Amino acid sequence: MNQPASQIRRITIRDSLMAYFKKALISGRLKPGDKLPSETELAQSLDVGRASIREVLSALTFLGILTKKPEGTFVSENPSELPALAILASSITTEKFSQQLYQARLAMEPGIARLAVLHCQPQDVILLEQKLEAMKPLIGRGEYAHEDVAFHLTIATMTGNTILYQLMKTLSDLMTMQMTEKISRIAKKEGLSFARALEFHHQKTIEEHTRILVAFKGMDPQGAYDAMCSHLEHWQIYSY
Repeated sequence: MNQPASQIRRITIRDSLMAYFKKALISGRLKPGDKLPSETELAQSLDVGRASIREVLSALTFLGILTKKPEGTFVSENPSELPALAILASSITTEKFSQQLYQARLAMEPGIARLAVLHCQPQDVILLEQKLEAMKPLIGRGEYAHEDVAFHLTIATMTGNTILYQLMKTLSDLMTMQMTEKISRIAKKEGLSFARALEFHHQKTIEEHTRILVAFKGMDPQGAYDAMCSHLEHWQIYSY
């Protein structure tokens, strides 16, 4: 699908602004709890339109990186969101980071899902279904990402293996930090606004998580492995 020149320019500005804020977060120029300048001040200092600033701030708020309060917009006070990417950012490019994250997930998560089925109890499957149901009313909202991660960590917990759980927790932190760029890529490829791309991704994830849950309900280790592989293929399509 060919995009209008105006939309291409808007996406280019948005990507540049995303890169600006990511660099500010990684470098420590913006720290958890810091208050951002107003939209007008940011637009003037960065020489872009307020609409572009508003879109990017909304995107970062959707993902939980920023928090809006009556007195202004602040960097979220969640220290787990930033360090993992900061460790990697100085030595690898964004594309290489995306490739390596996908490879790490593919190497680990299908096996974790299979092992989890072999060790899970009926109450574990009930909990996993509750995690999936908690995601549905949050489609298109920033809180969704937390429940998405909770679904994957619940599966890791079922293995009874604390090392696998901690490795999965590290992957989850990296996934959270890369989500802004992933949604931007979906927006580009599908010709959508960031908000619509976020909804698209969330709806697709619900479908894929449902297939994973079906495998757990059927106590099907190979089915869980295959469903997780299929889920990760969706991640890979929009990762680079």
